[in-house]
Amino acid sequence: MNNDRSIVRKLKGSILEIPSILSNNRTVVAVAAFLYLLPLVTTAGTSPVRALLFLITQIMIFGLLAMSFDLQLGRASLLNFGHVALFGVGAYFMAYSLNADFFPPPFNLVASIPFPLTLVVAIFLGGGLGLIMGLTTSRMRGTAFAFIALAIAMFIFNFFAENPDISGGETGLTVPTPGLIRTAPFYLFFVIIAFVFLAGFLGMVILYLKSRTETAGLVLFAPILVAFTGIVLIFGTNIYGPILVFFAFFAMVLLYFMEQTKSTSDPLDPSTSQRLSGYVRPASKLSAYAFPVGIIAVALIGVGVTFGTNIAEMVSLWVEQRTTYYYTIPVQYYLVLTCVVLVYVFIRRLVASPFGRMVAAVAQNEERAEALGYDSYRAKIVVLVISGAIAALAGALYAPFIRIIDPHTALGVEITIDAMLYTIIGGIGTLLGPLLGTGVVVYSELNLVDFITEGLGLPGQWWLVGLGVMYILIVLFLPLGIVGSIRIRLFSLKQRLQRVKIGQYEFGLRDGDYWVFGLLGMIGLFLLLLLVSV
Repeated sequence: MNNDRSIVRKLKGSILEIPSILSNNRTVVAVAAFLYLLPLVTTAGTSPVRALLFLITQIMIFGLLAMSFDLQLGRASLLNFGHVALFGVGAYFMAYSLNADFFPPPFNLVASIPFPLTLVVAIFLGGGLGLIMGLTTSRMRGTAFAFIALAIAMFIFNFFAENPDISGGETGLTVPTPGLIRTAPFYLFFVIIAFVFLAGFLGMVILYLKSRTETAGLVLFAPILVAFTGIVLIFGTNIYGPILVFFAFFAMVLLYFMEQTKSTSDPLDPSTSQRLSGYVRPASKLSAYAFPVGIIAVALIGVGVTFGTNIAEMVSLWVEQRTTYYYTIPVQYYLVLTCVVLVYVFIRRLVASPFGRMVAAVAQNEERAEALGYDSYRAKIVVLVISGAIAALAGALYAPFIRIIDPHTALGVEITIDAMLYTIIGGIGTLLGPLLGTGVVVYSELNLVDFITEGLGLPGQWWLVGLGVMYILIVLFLPLGIVGSIRIRLFSLKQRLQRVKIGQYEFGLRDGDYWVFGLLGMIGLFLLLLLVSV
């Protein structure tokens, strides 16, 4: 009985923590909800949105690799030229697990492993290889560490390159699409997760309006209302869903004025106070519980009505047992996005933990950290294990995405160079920087040829020159990377924005207001990329 009560208390405590979690991570919740919403826009056929999902999936996979590389370089100051080996181990293990006839019995037992468990095993394999690297190189420093790790990666690359029977050789090893990805239940599972994130986003917006009862709250909420309603109106399949979404967001405006009225009331006046002798007025209960829940429910129903036809078309592909590759793109997108969100949250908590602070101390001054009692050797090994696990996860996701791998595409040293480039361009040690840097580099590599040949009228070979010029400009004008340099410039800008005057209204921006600009920037970038790709 006591155990049941303790479980109930813990459950209540976890539920009560949800508002604070949403309020403390507004930008992450808003951007994640928008990214989860994108696949609902796609239909069963080809479309620019589906092509954009394919590009974003590729960016997120290599973004995972860059995040794992940044965990070593940006947090532990470990320059690992052999990082590609961790990526390749995950890629080849996934390829083996999806090819039942590649090995003779009993070695083909790996093909009987379920797909989700294959990802877990790949993570452990990457962590194991990271442990081996750590045990052999962690007592070394600087270039010695970098080149010993490179030697390990080159040994693995040459082993696979010289044994085409296990690597596929120059023709590569075909990687079938996992059967689970081609099932409607798996797709619907991620659709449910998308609605959960959307509910969290709506709850976060409501909490924001209830806490930001100044003029700035309504001014910043207005573009969110327009943008979100516009998205469902443009990409929806009917008009009824957007109407419901608009009414839900309009109800948030009413909730804002209700909270503003309460915040300006005299707490000593019994006629206007919220509490009198411990009694909560029904109106207070309405604004605190029933009204917000109703708003979220109406908005979710509106989104469901808006994109219900698209969801039904995707499910019908599975019912008709079609094996078209286009069907798997939204599911792979959802899978990779979920992995990116989980890894992002994990690294963020890891960096803020006592272990993360110990790693930072070792990276800044290893001798001083050891003098204070920290075990720098153990810290480096743990970082390499965690980084190896994340890199192997990226490789395991990459194999079924690209559908064919060979030693060069999975174990080539240039992959390490790319990961380092993504990290430097985005910003070393910034967490979001590697993801953003990956997006900039991958998108540039895919579209720079068309821009140079069609836009500038130059030969296609000049795309490498253009890419080099872009890198030089970023290093010159953004020496700390995109995120690092912008973050420094925004620090001074924030002080100016603490007091803004528009006409007769004067208000200031707080740290909790900048999620609005992050979400609007993401929506604007999506529309711009979609417009360019049409």
